[in-house]
Amino acid sequence: MKKFRYIVFISCSVVLLFHIGCTLIFNFTTTPDNTILQRVVRRYMLPVFSQNNKVFAPDPPGGKQQLWVRYHSMEKGWTAWINPGRTLLDITYTNRFSMASFQNRVHEYVLGKLYNVYGLSSDYFKGDTAAANDYLIKDKCCIMARRYFSDIGDKEANHPFFDKLQYKVMFVCPEEFNGKPYAEIKSDTTTFNFPEMKFTPSIKWAKR
Repeated sequence: MKKFRYIVFISCSVVLLFHIGCTLIFNFTTTPDNTILQRVVRRYMLPVFSQNNKVFAPDPPGGKQQLWVRYHSMEKGWTAWINPGRTLLDITYTNRFSMASFQNRVHEYVLGKLYNVYGLSSDYFKGDTAAANDYLIKDKCCIMARRYFSDIGDKEANHPFFDKLQYKVMFVCPEEFNGKPYAEIKSDTTTFNFPEMKFTPSIKWAKR
């Protein structure tokens, strides 16, 4: 019995220390590096423990944000704009316990960071597009997004060796609800275009 209690105590202590450690790293780490430790922390924290403030928003949102990306290759030029979040949401609605549910939380996390940093760049460099783009290229959140989208591009079938990518945030704001069918509701779309960035392939693609 003593041995059993000792094992339970040690196990609970390890779980508690792991949770505290992940919480501290998630909230106080500012490095943009995508290390194994950071991926483990995000995988643990994002689905349940990250604060998105939805519990404090009883009113329905007045609009929705979307994160789009396109890729460039020397052979084929730019691809069409892709909305990875739409696919992840469709899968999540079908099965809340699928891996897509976690991937969607990561996608929303990246989206939120980019939306905020774009607002900061607009405040810092009013009307100076060149300076704003230079700021965004070097920002740690934009670097994180570049790696995130590079990983998505690496998973494409028949990878055409992309050399550049560009992402944008779209804010779609529907008009005030007045009883119209959803298909007839007009919407206003605001687009935040981020500068083109270098595609960073994973190690397996870089060696080819």
